Formats: sequence, structure tokens, C-alpha cells
Amino acid sequence: MNYVLARLIRQFIPVVFVASILIFVLAELLPGDPAAIALGETATPEAVTAMRHEMGLDRPIVVRYVRWLGSALTGDFGRSTTGKSVTDLVQASAPPTLELAVVAFTFGNLLGVAFGVVAGVYRGKFPDTLIGIAASLVIAVPSFVAGLLILLVFTVWLSWFPSAGRVGLTENPVEGLKYLALPAFSLGAVVAAVVSRFTRQSIVDVLTNDFIRTARAKGLSEHTVIFVHALKPSMLPVVTIVGVQLGGLIGGSIVIEQVFTRPGMGRLLIGAVNSKDYPTIQAITLLLVSTYIVFNLLTDLLYAWLDPRLRPGARGRA
Repeated sequence: MNYVLARLIRQFIPVVFVASILIFVLAELLPGDPAAIALGETATPEAVTAMRHEMGLDRPIVVRYVRWLGSALTGDFGRSTTGKSVTDLVQASAPPTLELAVVAFTFGNLLGVAFGVVAGVYRGKFPDTLIGIAASLVIAVPSFVAGLLILLVFTVWLSWFPSAGRVGLTENPVEGLKYLALPAFSLGAVVAAVVSRFTRQSIVDVLTNDFIRTARAKGLSEHTVIFVHALKPSMLPVVTIVGVQLGGLIGGSIVIEQVFTRPGMGRLLIGAVNSKDYPTIQAITLLLVSTYIVFNLLTDLLYAWLDPRLRPGARGRA
């Protein structure tokens, strides 16, 4: 527990604080006047001035940042240019994005580890070559391009899946999976490709160790050698990339949501950028950054759990 608190104090809080400053300043530098955009082209200068005062845009930037940060710490991100609560907008749009990211993450990692193990066990043979080529192709193609191609094939040509929208998994699991399948596959394929490469190399390295040769010399089956003795230690390097992928998937979901016209934080963010909705832009960006940092912290903790040598005090005991 002390280790977790120390990491929060040393890593999470300072990074989020610096990120909040950058996010606030960069949003302020966006071209356009939010007050004028909110009122429309027919607004008079007097009306724009009054709106700027109401939105607090006539105050010094330092004062606005301190007020914004103080409110954000209590969960209040202010009101958007539409007059709605930003917190309510984010809460309404977050579930579809998280749903997509979690499903893509689970699918991508399970598939990536499976293919990586196969490629590592059959190093230099046909399965290894085939998986390596497929992974390279998937990584080379941007996710939004892959999404468009998948949409074209499975929706336009074959008509197997719906093209746009969302049905909640809790409302109708079958229909929900139909709407979720293609976006999750588009997003998870890149994860699978990256994870398979790391897993493959890690498996190859572990299988050359002495304890693996000892296990084989004892007459253990190859299945037992791979899944009992080799798999866990080979996951140590993979855990690092898995944590980074999970944080990045939240951001990747924003792009995929646009391709498949799914409701979520992606559409909310794009709309906020187009309308110069500073509070919404700042809230979503800060949430994405915080999520990424949290997952990196969780990855470090998981790494320490898998490798006892990395736990606090391990060196002293050694």
C-alpha cells in the first residue's frame, strides 16, 4: 500500500497537474471566440461581450485555470457552450467508449498472446512466418483505414453487420455484439499484432533457458513445458506493452467511433473542437491523459506482482 501511495505522489499527481496546465493553455490557443460561436453569426458585439463575461473569458488566464482546476477536482467541469453540464455530457458518452476499448483490449490481447505463443513455439516455420507477415500488415495500416475497409467488406458488400449506431450490451447482448463486432475488431487487431510480436520474442527467449531444458529432460509433455513453465515468465515483457496499449485504446476508440458513427467520447470531442467548446475539450482530454497514466501505474504494479524481484524491499532481502 505504501508503494502504491508513493507512486501516486511521485508519478500520477505531478504528471496530471502538468498535463492539466498544458491542456488548459492549448485549448485557450485554439482559434475562434467561444462566445461568438455560441451566439451565432448574427450576434452583436455587445452580446458577445456579455457572453464572454458570463463564460468568464474576460478574466486573466491564471484565474480561469485555478477556478477550472478547483472545480475539476470536485468533478465539476463547468458548462459547455450549449449550456449543458460538461460532467453530464462526459458521463453519458463515456460508457460506449469504455465498452469499445475494453472489448477490443480483451479480444486483441487474447488473440495476440495465442498467436505469439504459436509463432514462438514454431519459430522459423510456416506458422511463424504467416503470423509475422499478418502482424506487419496490420501494424502498417492505420486503424481508421482498416476500419473503412472492414466496413466496406462486411457491411456494404456482405451486409453481415450494421453500419452505424450502438445498442447497449445490457439492453440486448446479441444486437449489442453485432454493432460492436466490427469496431472492436478494427481496434483490437492492432493490439493483437503488437502483442503477438512481443509474446513471440519472449517465448523464444524463455524456451532457451536452462529450466526449460530441465523440464523437458524430466519427460514433461511439450504442452506442460509451454503453458506451465514457459508462459508466465514470458509474460513479463508483454505486460509493459499491454498497459500502454490499454491506455492508448481509449484514444484510439475516438477515431474508430467516427468511422463507424458510434456515439461516445469521440463524437463528443470532435463536436467540441468544431464549436470551440473549451470546457468539454479540456474535460475529455484531461480524462484521457489521466486514464493513460493510471493504466501505466497499474502496469507497473502488475509487473512487480509477476516478478518478485521488482517489489519494494526485494533487493534488500536479496
